Amino acid sequence: MFTLDELDRLLTDPVDRRFFAKLAYGEVPAHQSDLGRCIIWTRATNKDGYGAFKDGDGKTVNSHLWLYRRLVGPLPEGYELDHLCHRRDVCTPGPTCPHRVCVIHVDPVTQLENWRRSGAITVIHANQEMCEGYKGTYHHPLSGDNLYITPDGRRECRACHRMRCEDYRARRKMLLSKLRDAELRAAGQLTLIDL
Repeated sequence: MFTLDELDRLLTDPVDRRFFAKLAYGEVPAHQSDLGRCIIWTRATNKDGYGAFKDGDGKTVNSHLWLYRRLVGPLPEGYELDHLCHRRDVCTPGPTCPHRVCVIHVDPVTQLENWRRSGAITVIHANQEMCEGYKGTYHHPLSGDNLYITPDGRRECRACHRMRCEDYRARRKMLLSKLRDAELRAAGQLTLIDL
């Protein structure tokens, strides 16, 4: 990781100087103090909350990506930068996350690894080993013959799915029976004695 003084010595051409002028020290991530202080982008951000910088070619790029390319080189094919200072359980998700403007605490990872590290609800569900149960039933394992992958990719517990279907059929049968009885009463073919 770099400090502002080290970046000042490394960034020497006019575009570098323009970039450097837009940086400032941020906070030390409370959940990962060993990273040191964030170096944050203080100017324009894009719709996703990442720093937006016009490079020497006039193209707008994410500030953390521009600095990575300038100091390390191009990202390997199929990789993206993950902010190490971000943690979903501590930070506000989305464009308002303060770590999206950090330019220094980044790690090149695959999109899948970045997603796994994100702690998003989809990650939590993907790593879930037991179902949440149905109507007070005990939790079933989400593996082997009990695991069903829906056509849209969700993971479901077959045992709980069976119980939900049985409940639905029972409720439907009872409702249809009540409707049939109501129709018969309306037609005068069923009296209260028959019930």
